Amino acid sequence: MSEVLLKNILWQEKYRPAKVMDVIGKSREKISMYLKNPQNIPNFLFVSATPGTGKTSMAKAIINELGCDYLLLNSSDERGVDAIREKVKEFSKTLSTNGIRKCVFLDEADGLTPIAQPALRNLMETYSKNVFFILTCNYESKIIEPLVNRCVRIEFNKPQKEDIAEYLINICKNEELTYTKEGIEKLIQLEYPSIRGMVNTMQDLKNQEMDVVPDAISLKDEAFIQVWKDIKELKFSQVWEFVKTGGIEPEVFNKWLFYEVGKDNDLPLIKKMKVLRVLAENEKTMRYGDSLIIFSGSLVDLVAALK
Repeated sequence: MSEVLLKNILWQEKYRPAKVMDVIGKSREKISMYLKNPQNIPNFLFVSATPGTGKTSMAKAIINELGCDYLLLNSSDERGVDAIREKVKEFSKTLSTNGIRKCVFLDEADGLTPIAQPALRNLMETYSKNVFFILTCNYESKIIEPLVNRCVRIEFNKPQKEDIAEYLINICKNEELTYTKEGIEKLIQLEYPSIRGMVNTMQDLKNQEMDVVPDAISLKDEAFIQVWKDIKELKFSQVWEFVKTGGIEPEVFNKWLFYEVGKDNDLPLIKKMKVLRVLAENEKTMRYGDSLIIFSGSLVDLVAALK
């Protein structure tokens, strides 16, 4: 699918910031300072325990603002040593076309295999005059220390809600999507800190010819409450049918349920602990595969935890 067509379909791509200072978050001023001297840009490691907080957007904004040659690899798909030795090495050993150091962008670098990571470290050292590297990750503990030590580490966590609201309102205005202040606040409350999740929800509302108002956002909240009620009542078949037909977004529901379980006073402590263990495992594995399949499979474990 072409990038132009993708931008017409996905708002998260259509409204991805083009410049560093357009990215929501505290890191933009610091990174802008590094961009003032392109030849001395360090390697970056962008870290966030939560997906959707701007790591990928910042990496792409850096590349776009510099206008440099780049190689993009999603390390959860191309994470073996062969991809590093072949693709990254081949790209890194040649000079850029415009005199600016090239960029190797390894998205989800915590998906790199233990064998691939030392190979990447060696390339960082060998070709530092030609390229700089940007690594993003959700699980920093999975990246070896020699790689971390060769990067400027920047954390992407908890952007200001006021900045997010302004960003979402601009999208609403551009897409002629009716909104209220209370609707935007409700959306942020439900999905925070995942900006990507908020944008996807707004696009979904637009497709359903609905406005960004509390009642529309609450429909999603109410659907989550009903699914959790059905899970607790061990209605496996009913929940599975709802999930597999796209009734909920697995990643968003999994995170919502994590916090909801803690507030559920009717659930015994031992059952809470078992459920939380399942949800934590989901959070870890969803990024490596189809979240719908992973969550559907975990329903068996959730039901078992509640018996």
